Amino acid sequence: MTKIYLHTLANEDVIAWSGESFRELLTRLINDSSDIAVCASPAEANLILLLEKCVQKGRTHADKLLADPVIAQHAPKVCTLNIDDHPVPFLPGGYVNLPRTQHRADTVATGYLMVPNERVTQWAKQRHQARTKLATFRGSINCPAREQLFALRDSFGDEVLIEKPPADAWYNHTIEAKDNYCQELLAGHFALCPGGLGPSTYRLYEAMQLERAPIILSDRWAPPDVVDWSQCAITLPEKGIKNLCRVFDGRLPEADALAAQARQAWEQYFAPEKQIVWIIEKLSAVIKSGAGKTADGYRRHWNREAFWAQHGLARHQQILRRAKKLLGR
Repeated sequence: MTKIYLHTLANEDVIAWSGESFRELLTRLINDSSDIAVCASPAEANLILLLEKCVQKGRTHADKLLADPVIAQHAPKVCTLNIDDHPVPFLPGGYVNLPRTQHRADTVATGYLMVPNERVTQWAKQRHQARTKLATFRGSINCPAREQLFALRDSFGDEVLIEKPPADAWYNHTIEAKDNYCQELLAGHFALCPGGLGPSTYRLYEAMQLERAPIILSDRWAPPDVVDWSQCAITLPEKGIKNLCRVFDGRLPEADALAAQARQAWEQYFAPEKQIVWIIEKLSAVIKSGAGKTADGYRRHWNREAFWAQHGLARHQQILRRAKKLLGR
């Protein structure tokens, strides 16, 4: 039995999109497993999961972590669950958006355990309805891959839907907008899944749940290694976006089979109650390997400018950015 202690930093309750606390959500998911249990104290835990707010974390976050009494006393068995768009891997843990080039032996690529569109589950019951479009995408223009999609939109023709979300709808969509989004996903043989502010995207897992074949357009995305992605998705380099029409023509006969495999992979590995199990298994293995450091070990690690330089936060990099900003004015 693996005993898990769920921890948040002081005054940082982490809330899921449903309004439920992330701690309550994970407790409910973990309680469905016979091999994992949530315990009441960090001392008795095999693994401490730090549930972090989704905010950009800079150099001061290191001091915040070291000031936390649970981390100070039990640092070697602490892992994080992190969904930041631009994460800094302070701790071993599961990361949704850590670029593939920055993953280490003590970090695990994951999907999302909490999602913003609760209507996907309802619409998934209608996933066998007829497809009327080749492919669909609706989202903000916030990365180069999405810029390319919108720049090429007219060349794709009417069978490919590429649209922006309603104005002023940043994670504040109406039920009607959420339903329309699901209906658009269901309308396509393929779901276009570029990264966004981070390398990953909720849309990938929504498409899988809705049994639509994802086309992944994100060079920095680190795929969770629990599935063979070639069997349930098409991965296209961002420089290949201009060739999407060839992909549609050449792989349309495979779309239904890819979609079915995508749905099966979601059911087995990315449904929240299934995903939490393999995440905890992998993080438990990380802790058993001795990857966690003591608080003093982390302090020394985070005091190295080389650590910050890997993530663009070394002092000389910050000074250079400020100088460029001033010159740009």
